[in-house]
Amino acid sequence: DITAFFCLIDDFCGEIQPHIEQHLIKHGTIKRRRATGIHISEIVTLLIWFQVAGGRNFKSFYLNWAQPYLSDFFPNLPSYSRFIELAGRAKIYLFLLIESLKQPSSGIAFVDATALKVCHNKRIYSHKMFKDIAGRGKTSVDWFYGLKLHLVCDHVGRLVSYSLTAGHVDDRQALPQLYASGEILGKLFGDRGYLGKNWKQMMSDLGVDLMTRLRRKMKPQTIDPFDEAVLRKRGIIECAFNRMKHIFEIEHSRHRSKSGLFNTILSTLVAYVLTTDEWDFGIQCLKPTPQKTA
Repeated sequence: DITAFFCLIDDFCGEIQPHIEQHLIKHGTIKRRRATGIHISEIVTLLIWFQVAGGRNFKSFYLNWAQPYLSDFFPNLPSYSRFIELAGRAKIYLFLLIESLKQPSSGIAFVDATALKVCHNKRIYSHKMFKDIAGRGKTSVDWFYGLKLHLVCDHVGRLVSYSLTAGHVDDRQALPQLYASGEILGKLFGDRGYLGKNWKQMMSDLGVDLMTRLRRKMKPQTIDPFDEAVLRKRGIIECAFNRMKHIFEIEHSRHRSKSGLFNTILSTLVAYVLTTDEWDFGIQCLKPTPQKTA
């Protein structure tokens, strides 16, 4: 229901907007602050609703759906070019909205990273838009050029913490950033990419027990049966990435500005948090695996 979305976002923006305007950086010159026909809460709602509606192209969504069919909800919609100009103001609101919606860890959390490609590999050397923030990295499938989204979710798929780095950054180097918010407590389950010398001890000093599978040539270690069972359910976080990429389309190569890229990523995270239901995929993934019978 778009009305419920707007009421939630409008209440949040109305509460946080005076604090944001109070801390804006001044350039030393007096500038006129013109009132816009569309409110910031309406801009944020449309950016999130585009993700929830499963749109693939925001221009097509705005011109062929928002303006014709949502004019009763948003009577002062500007032109597309003016809306894109105003959408740059939504980043701080989306960021603060995610921070307010994050869930503290209940003692069991999963960590992983996924690639966000900004262009095809054949166009890496001609791509200039994100050359100062993107990097060339490697996944278990192939090489890519872009960013990495590091995510921590709890046992039912709710967002606990996240971080955004360049594509060449090691997954383990994002662990301190993920922990910096303080939501991670108890046991953190990850894949073999988080194995490394002293990394488990470093996280243990922070109060987090990092649990991963061992590589083939490593000495076997005893592990609690419960931890072994939870490690088998690490696919919960893969469900989150699959939802972001195939339903909300957080990854595509049509960005024409950094502002548009960050708006897409942040609005996708907000849409994921607002639409995540613990009975959607989290509980199903935690169901015991059926055993083979003779």
